[in-house]
Amino acid sequence: MWKSRLGEALPAIEKDYPKARWLYLTLTVRNCPIVELRETIKLMNSAWQRLTQLKVFPALGFFKSLEVTKGDDGTAHPHFHVLMMVPNSYFQGTKYIKQDKWVQMWKKAMRLDYDPSVDIRAVKSKSSSTSNILEIIPEIAKYSVKEEDLISDANWMIEYTRQIYKMRAVSLGGVLKKYLTEEDATSEELILSLSDLHFDREAFTQLAASLRMGDFVKFAKYIPGPYENDSNMEVVRSSIVKINENEK
Repeated sequence: MWKSRLGEALPAIEKDYPKARWLYLTLTVRNCPIVELRETIKLMNSAWQRLTQLKVFPALGFFKSLEVTKGDDGTAHPHFHVLMMVPNSYFQGTKYIKQDKWVQMWKKAMRLDYDPSVDIRAVKSKSSSTSNILEIIPEIAKYSVKEEDLISDANWMIEYTRQIYKMRAVSLGGVLKKYLTEEDATSEELILSLSDLHFDREAFTQLAASLRMGDFVKFAKYIPGPYENDSNMEVVRSSIVKINENEK
């Protein structure tokens, strides 16, 4: 959903800000136990808020997404991917922030006692800025967790789902709020978008039913039985594999 939303908004953004440049920022922390993922993400969100309030923070607007990968030892590795729009003057004089400065800014914002891994790079244009940004969008707006992490360990998947319940994976800031909203896609919107993929009728029907069951549990407080839980989990896992195959 976010890939299409960003792609659709870009022409209007670049029309209104033709001289703006783009940066791709990745912010990480050390792995945490999966049972501490929720609290770690809360700390990261608070740190991001502090970072954006610094006078030297350069973005006119930003799109931030959360990704969580599974460590070999079963821990969780949360990190932020951020697409930032900055004025052209950012690359001139004292406004430019070097990579080691970004490390120290994130370290201070997170209140860490170690230097975190931070990556910052300009989104360079080969032919046009829009086409190059479109190459970055799949990385920025991809799913919050990798397919292989979800399907390889059912217990990890269940705990991950519990930890991120009602947490936003995406946030917007600055002028980009004029072009995009943070509203989550409804199940019906997801079903509509998935109808464009090459699911067979039975698989599509099962996934739609599972998504609607999720709404029933959330809003009507319905408690599914163990068989329904296991069945819906398997439908979602197989659907994730199918979606990723379609996007390759």
